[in-house]
Amino acid sequence: MRRLRRPSAILTALVTVAAAGALTAVAWTALVARPTPAIALENGLARTPPMGFNNWNFTQCRSEFNETLVRGIADAFVRHGLRELGYQYVNIDDCWARPKPGSASDTTQTGRDANGNLVADPVRFPSGIPALARYIHDRGLKFGIYTSAGTKTCNTLGFSGGLGHEQQDANLFASWGVDYLKYDNCNNQGVDAQTRYKAMRDALRNTGRPILYSIVEWGRTGPPKVWEWGADVGNMWRTTGDISANWTSMINITHFNDDLARFAGPGHWNDHQHHQPVDEHAQRAAQRRRDRRRPGPAGPAGHDRVLQQRSGGVQQGPRQR
Repeated sequence: MRRLRRPSAILTALVTVAAAGALTAVAWTALVARPTPAIALENGLARTPPMGFNNWNFTQCRSEFNETLVRGIADAFVRHGLRELGYQYVNIDDCWARPKPGSASDTTQTGRDANGNLVADPVRFPSGIPALARYIHDRGLKFGIYTSAGTKTCNTLGFSGGLGHEQQDANLFASWGVDYLKYDNCNNQGVDAQTRYKAMRDALRNTGRPILYSIVEWGRTGPPKVWEWGADVGNMWRTTGDISANWTSMINITHFNDDLARFAGPGHWNDHQHHQPVDEHAQRAAQRRRDRRRPGPAGPAGHDRVLQQRSGGVQQGPRQR
């Protein structure tokens, strides 16, 4: 596993934390459970914008994304007092599961078990997802997971998505102790966005477990746009595509959301995606200059160094992801 080298890499990951196939959109629509009409989503969660950690901007799908990293982040949250500041969620993103058959990394196993349940990658998470959730809960934190409202998630390795498996996946997540679901938009087969996201809303509600529901529709469909219907469906909704690690991207997303504030409030928030406090390459160069001027050993290593508060400090997560 690559050593955790730079605080900026993890700081950028602090968060509030389709190609058409043979089947037609009509056929896929039939597979999605018809949602029961609801006046609004009210699950008692996200009374303020959720804050925490998501690994994607730090690790993406690389090998250092594993249970050792995630447990270390939970420990660092406690050690550095972030939990008391409101950083509650330790979330894992895409690539936590076993790939579907026929993908580049897996040609013999299925992405689900014989009962159709998602299976965690045994290399990344040898102790299993329930054990990871317990570890995080034991530290007074909450655990989040990722999937997509499509046949596969967004990563090209080929991980099974939730389309047509809404209640089964929701039941599994609840049994694992999941507190937060990030539900992406890839490989959606052209099925109506509200149909897909309401199906998972109702599936989560049926489990009886409070699970913060993060809609990642990117603001692509409509009218009506996701910020116009999101409060009835989720606790937060992405309003744009992915952020990039530069100032222009961050400030453009911030300004785009200026006019959407009226749609947000306790329990339902516009999602700005991750905060990107600095350009990582620029901060690396600046750190090298500081290190040359400063005698003695480098700062703390590992997860302590990763979450060490530097100039700029720990950033608030978005109304996000």
